[in-house]
Amino acid sequence: GVVMEVNGVKIPNLGELKKAMAKPEKGFHVIRFAGVEDSLILDASAAEKANEEILARYGVPSPEYFEKTK
Repeated sequence: GVVMEVNGVKIPNLGELKKAMAKPEKGFHVIRFAGVEDSLILDASAAEKANEEILARYGVPSPEYFEKTK
């Protein structure tokens, strides 16, 4: 689905998503999708740990890559 809001912040673009993910609500990421009543709630520290493990396991050098277009 389309992410509409993360941790109380509206998400119009990926830059805002990155900022919102840096500010969990009481230790959790609360993710709201368009057209879906329920939210996805993730434990922020568990998500960070899992992210690090996934990057290491698959040899991903950076958790993000944005190529600017002209």
